[in-house]
Amino acid sequence: MSSTSFEPKKRGFTSLTWIVPLVLVALVFGGWSLYWYMASKKAEAALAAWTAREAHAGRTWVCPAPKLGGYPFSVEISCANATFQGTLLGTAKLTGTLAQFRAATQLIEPDLLVAELDPPFVAKTSDGAINLVVQWSSMTFETEGRPEALERVSLVGHEVLAQGTVGDLGMTKVDIGRFNTYAVRIPERTDLAYRFMLGINNLSSPALDRIVDLAARTGLSFEGTITRADFGGLAPIKDQIERWRTANGHIDVKEARFSSGTHKVEARGGLDLDDEHRIRGQLDAEISDFDGILQQLGVDPVILAAGSALADLLRDKPRTDGPSPGLSRLHVPLALSDGYLSVGPVRTSVKLPPLY
Repeated sequence: MSSTSFEPKKRGFTSLTWIVPLVLVALVFGGWSLYWYMASKKAEAALAAWTAREAHAGRTWVCPAPKLGGYPFSVEISCANATFQGTLLGTAKLTGTLAQFRAATQLIEPDLLVAELDPPFVAKTSDGAINLVVQWSSMTFETEGRPEALERVSLVGHEVLAQGTVGDLGMTKVDIGRFNTYAVRIPERTDLAYRFMLGINNLSSPALDRIVDLAARTGLSFEGTITRADFGGLAPIKDQIERWRTANGHIDVKEARFSSGTHKVEARGGLDLDDEHRIRGQLDAEISDFDGILQQLGVDPVILAAGSALADLLRDKPRTDGPSPGLSRLHVPLALSDGYLSVGPVRTSVKLPPLY
């Protein structure tokens, strides 16, 4: 008696096996696309609101034909030939044009905005005092936080070259290898305090060389804390500064440095504005190899050196790191008062005009 064997049939994939993953992928793709679309519209609305805020403060920004991009993980707004009109600290109207900028924010970190700026930037004032063209190899601007309550602001540029006319300086040229500036909110402070830093490396300017008789590349750094700083204000810049002054805003200078070859200045102290809107303050400084410049200002370096040595003796500060051969290193107080610079007990002819 013969036997017949039956092999079990292999089950094929049902259509449901394919449909479920496809539906899930479509839902995820569609949901993310909708989320990105809503985020892009929110970015457009934020840009429009910021533009309106600036216009209310007398600063007009125009972005012709803005373009949206960055899908799927970021929202990017780009603009060519962006223009600016407004006033800074004076009364003349300033007009600026930027070749292009691209500003992007990540969907997972919407409060962080990163913008790349493309040169050139052309700036002119209605009175002809400023007619400037600025070029650079790269420049990045970042903000973190809401526009009305910024937590951090920074600007970094490389190989910056500015040429043109600037006020009383006439024709000028400024070449900067790199600059970096930022301000960061100090959250534990209740007086709107920000840490700040401005650093400039490899600075070269014929106008600066004429003023202080320098030939080497120059480095500058300035860092400290500013109180009562409101970066999200709606008022014009000079009105914001005036509000800062009347609120007893103050700058604590942690360290200010200037170096060019053997010429060096290091200072610490405090600054603010007087009732005439002039910078005032007291700085504790050490200067090296500025004898010639001090003499031009009417300050006798020999007398100043004697006063510096006496001050160090009274402060019980031995000079274990004495001056290098051929250099004069002096510890002197610097004062800005009534619009004039004083070096030690001598008021110089250097006069600072009001900021506004």
